[in-house]
Amino acid sequence: MQNLFAEFSPTTYADWQNLLLKALKNQPLQGLDWQVDKHLNLKPYYEKTTDNKPITWSKSTHWAIGERFVWAGVDIDTEKNIFLNALQTGTNTAEIELAQPAIAHLGQYLEGVWLDMIVINWRFKTQNDIAAFAEFCQKKGINETLQGHFLLENASIKQQFELFEGYKSIFPKIRFFSLTLAVNNHSRAENLAQILVEIYQLYQLVGDIRQVAENLRLELTIGAHFWVEIVQIRALKKLWIALSQSLGESSPFALPQIQAETQTYLTDNEHYNQIVATSQALSAAIARVDTLLVCPRETWAKAAEESRRLGKNIQHILAEESHINAVSDAAAGSFYLENATQQLLTNAWQLFQQRLIE
Repeated sequence: MQNLFAEFSPTTYADWQNLLLKALKNQPLQGLDWQVDKHLNLKPYYEKTTDNKPITWSKSTHWAIGERFVWAGVDIDTEKNIFLNALQTGTNTAEIELAQPAIAHLGQYLEGVWLDMIVINWRFKTQNDIAAFAEFCQKKGINETLQGHFLLENASIKQQFELFEGYKSIFPKIRFFSLTLAVNNHSRAENLAQILVEIYQLYQLVGDIRQVAENLRLELTIGAHFWVEIVQIRALKKLWIALSQSLGESSPFALPQIQAETQTYLTDNEHYNQIVATSQALSAAIARVDTLLVCPRETWAKAAEESRRLGKNIQHILAEESHINAVSDAAAGSFYLENATQQLLTNAWQLFQQRLIE
């Protein structure tokens, strides 16, 4: 077949710049930049970056569909039915806020649940609640079957490590470390640097970066800036690999889990909330997180069945109809996203190194 491109002279980067200058009537090109924060500046045009290899992260071909539940021990039948219905309609990772009164009724809550088929992340208020939960599981002989995460409210890194040391032999399939990427007034690079510091602190306690990875979940909330959210997750992945390499780890790297959650209850307009949640879910899907929770139009505690179902169906459509999950890194090769990822990665790594020195 004749090469049609041979009939045209190639367009260079300088040619594009000249076209932009002409359209702007020689006004500075920097006027088109978007200064996201002090460490992230995005341009409307880019050259190909030198670091454009896809990021292979999750071993699964599908992210896990997550959903949050509250077990208060007040209306056990209703709480249990909400949970069972979710499992039957596509939820494969459940996060359960376990109140102390509910622990006495765990046998009733878990009746009919195939624990080897579902990942359950347990969120506890106190260490006494964990002890009572462990006693129940050992008595029922399910402690080695449970897979998921133990999450102690407001636990420090040291407390998480103490849980790991105290319960890992009892619950071999449970993870104990959880770090959250902050959403605050700091820049995204600063927040990424901070989570690297916390990972490094865990490494100092554990002494093995692979063991940290096997027990770690990195949590983040997907915000409103569609492309920037993708860039942030991709930068987080590359920073983990860079940290692993700096600690002497070689490929293939042990990887932590990344869990993303859309923003909950943004306005009183439930339809607007649903549209925003869909856009945020697409960001997380393109960036390929391991677990995704699409928040209902209300709060989790007050979520109606229809709202929960819509949250799951958004993910089913992304995976089964849009086939976003068929590509390990759908953003790879985009000059815009690759350059932005590299900028965020470079700035976050420099800030991380500075904080270690301090």
